[in-house]
Order: sequence, then C-alpha cells, then structure tokens
Amino acid sequence: MSGKTYPLNKIKYWLCYDIDAICRLYGIHPKTALAWFKKGLKPIDNKKPILVYGYNLKAFLGDLNKSNKCSTSFEEMFCMKCKEPRSPLKKQIQLEQFEQKFLKAKAHCQTCKTKMHKPYKLEDLPQLKRIFNTVQLLELYDSKTPTSNTPFIDQEKSGQKESKKEQIQGDFFL
Repeated sequence: MSGKTYPLNKIKYWLCYDIDAICRLYGIHPKTALAWFKKGLKPIDNKKPILVYGYNLKAFLGDLNKSNKCSTSFEEMFCMKCKEPRSPLKKQIQLEQFEQKFLKAKAHCQTCKTKMHKPYKLEDLPQLKRIFNTVQLLELYDSKTPTSNTPFIDQEKSGQKESKKEQIQGDFFL
C-alpha cells in the first residue's frame, strides 16, 4: 500500500525548522508533524519550541518516501484501483512510442479489468516482446465490434471517413 511522498527539494539542508514551518512547507496538519517525531524524526533538543535540522528532516522524509513507494517487477504494472502491482490480463499489452526514447505499455488488470500504464525504455522492446503478447488496440479490449461508447470504430468505416475527409480537404485547396 502506498502513501504520500514528500518532495525533498523544498528543504534547505542548513536551516532549522519548527513544526509550523514544516506544516507550511508541505501543507500538513501539526499533528502529522508531531507524529513524525514518534516515528523517528530527531529534534535538536528536548526544549520548546521543537526544532529540527534540515538535514535530519531531509533524511527522515527520504526514508518515509522509500517506504511509501511501491516497486513493481519488469512483468508487472501498478493497478490504481487495486493499489497493488498486478500482471496484465492474458499477458497482453499494447505498446505506444512516447517521445524518442520511451515506450508506453497499456494493459488491463488481471483482477479488476482497469486500464494500467507503465513506461519502458526503448531498449527494452525485445524483452517486452519475449515476455508479453503485443496486440493491436482492438485485440486489447477483446472486441472486434466495439460498442457505441468506445472510441473505436470498424476498420471499413474509418477508411470511408478518411476518404471523405481527404475529399473535403482537397476541395478547400482547389
């Protein structure tokens, strides 16, 4: 189960922070900041106001971020509905090139059938093809005749529409 992650670049290494400053920095409640002391955040001393060195706060939040992250193996994707790493349904994925060096794998969760996405490097393409079945968009949804609510249309209809668009565009440029 994953939790909130806190950006570490907001913390100045050499400054001291009190509870109010930490709360303003991350937009959290003061009780959350006080709970961090019970979890292991080290104050400067036992006097009030409670102060924390920036490097201690940065180290504590870095460890907290690591514990809140969910790592997935190469064959798994993170399902946002199940909140767990899952393997794709029938080991089928659709690959889409994203920018120059990345691939975006799209699949459905094996358990809840929710859409999942995961980025891969372009160099991982041979390994992806070995592990998964790469399919077309219509095959991914297990439907050759999509319903009216899906953005997919039959191949014949799309060919007819494209030819009509070409005719219309051609008329404008004559």
